[in-house]
Amino acid sequence: FRSNATWGQLAQEWMSAQTDREALKTFVNTVLGEPWTEKGETVAHAALFDRRETYKAAVPNGSVLTAGVDVQDDRLEVDLVAWGEGEESWSIDYFRLYGDPARAELWDELRRRLSTTWLRQDGVQLDCRCVCIDSGGHFTDEVYAFSRKHGQRWAVPVKGSSEAGKPVATFPRTLNSKRGYLTHIGTDTAKELIYRRLKQDDHGPG
Repeated sequence: FRSNATWGQLAQEWMSAQTDREALKTFVNTVLGEPWTEKGETVAHAALFDRRETYKAAVPNGSVLTAGVDVQDDRLEVDLVAWGEGEESWSIDYFRLYGDPARAELWDELRRRLSTTWLRQDGVQLDCRCVCIDSGGHFTDEVYAFSRKHGQRWAVPVKGSSEAGKPVATFPRTLNSKRGYLTHIGTDTAKELIYRRLKQDDHGPG
């Protein structure tokens, strides 16, 4: 909550945000200090909990490993996923690296953790083939620097787009002003796809 804002200013911001989903989400999170709740289709958490599996190895049958990195003011949150045929996926690891994203040490630790190899069920050692890193926060320059240092096709800066109908990922062919390849994520499209897939009861594609 901003201590220097008047009730009139806050009321005006609230009214202005009613026609802008992202502005409304920011107001709810940062001014009201409340969690943002997406409206629409959801999945029962109990059903997902009951579908947990125990893997026989670090990676079951996935053939490709990728990671997604969310950049917060005091940490990096990393989700590692294995992918198989038909985009069947397995959650392999989720970890947090605490520190200041403005400092190189935190990014060095991220590189070290993602340079590990993981043992697949058939004995093959897999490495992480691609890392998507959120560049929409306060550390855009650091994300691009990491990408340029470690390979722009391996460490890919991403930014969410709330525009309806956008593809899940739009991979650019040309460098932007920060000398990087920024991939836009169609968040609405991605969420619809994920919710649909989370309802599947059987193993297999999707």
